[in-house]
Amino acid sequence: SKGSTLTWLMLAQHLCITLVASIIWWQLRLGAGAIQDRLGILFFFVIYTGFTSLFGALTTFPAERSVLRRERQSGAYRLSAYYFAKCAADIPVSCVFPTLVACIVYWTVGLRADAGAFFTYIGIILLVSQVAQSLGVLVSAAVLDFQRSITVSSVLMLGFMLTSGFYSTEIPAVLSWIKFIGFPTYGYSLLVFNEFPADALYQCGSANDGFSGFACPVSGAQVHGAILPPFDTSGPAVGVLLGMYVLYRTLGYVALRSNA
Repeated sequence: SKGSTLTWLMLAQHLCITLVASIIWWQLRLGAGAIQDRLGILFFFVIYTGFTSLFGALTTFPAERSVLRRERQSGAYRLSAYYFAKCAADIPVSCVFPTLVACIVYWTVGLRADAGAFFTYIGIILLVSQVAQSLGVLVSAAVLDFQRSITVSSVLMLGFMLTSGFYSTEIPAVLSWIKFIGFPTYGYSLLVFNEFPADALYQCGSANDGFSGFACPVSGAQVHGAILPPFDTSGPAVGVLLGMYVLYRTLGYVALRSNA
């Protein structure tokens, strides 16, 4: 069936990503010289999870637009029942594939070997996945056209990606506000906090094996400061992501009610 084919294609895509990421970041070193590489894989996973979850949700409503309008006019069901059932049905897929990839890559690249850190990492990835999917649902409901929704989502993700603190921390003031409305900013900072405890120390293997100009040993707190996170602790960032989830889901329903 079409659904089964799509599922297998998604599985193949995720496995390919897993293989490539594992090869590129295979068993990273533990010292200060590998901090930038660790930041790279953390940022990659936030963006990868965001892209796949957001774009996977863009087909949620456009294909059923005419059917939905016809059945609403006939009073077949309430729009709220349709909306929440549709959203609930998409949650398992948006959780399974990112979790599968994260579980494999976490150990192949050699991230922090601690059970608590691992499960926290998975929780962060799932939270980012759900927020991204919710944004995709909002775009899908607001636009109701697949091609246009891809354009809108691409612009949003590009803006979020470039201002989230990995590529540059010197963002022009006129654009600096974008990082605070983008879920990658908060997801990335949560992963960094989890991978680099504030009191951890990272030694240099040589004089040229440091991180961002810091003298060795480099502390986890210095790594946190280098990415300019929006908050100093994890709690507020989690709260913002949960707030985004509720906001996007609510606005998605409002948008669908207005357009369908």
